[in-house]
Amino acid sequence: MGGRIMKLYEITSEMRALDELFLSCIDEETGEVKDDGVIDILEQELKLQLQTKGAGIIKSFKNSEAMLNGVDEEIKRLQALKKSISNQINSRKEYIVRNMEMMGITKIETELGNLSLRKSKSVNIYDESLIDKKFIEIETKEKISKTEIKKAIEAGENVQGANIVEKNSLNIK
Repeated sequence: MGGRIMKLYEITSEMRALDELFLSCIDEETGEVKDDGVIDILEQELKLQLQTKGAGIIKSFKNSEAMLNGVDEEIKRLQALKKSISNQINSRKEYIVRNMEMMGITKIETELGNLSLRKSKSVNIYDESLIDKKFIEIETKEKISKTEIKKAIEAGENVQGANIVEKNSLNIK
């Protein structure tokens, strides 16, 4: 057994062998242990190996848990970064649209790509409480279906609580 740390399955196997050795050291007639000194030494060595292995297992689990916590924190940080970058992109697009509209420009051509304004329609919900239930999609929570409202309004239906707002959106190619 010496200085090498045994694997957990090896320790279990050695414990079984120790039990067998212990049984073989019992005098069948008297029931007394013939030589318990060797067994005590082996048992102490196995217990030490088991404690050492147990400490290593605990250390490994604690390292894994710490790594998991670090990964969770990194995920949160990256999600916040993603949201920030997305907000920056949207703000830049709105800024470019406003300036192009003020200057009366509908297209900017560059070597890297083109910026162009195109008409788009989106539904503006100005009062959710007035939206008819047929436009509400049921998921895990109620959600107003802007797609269905847009279809209804474009088909000539009067939808209380919503109207269509025409605006320019930026198209980047």
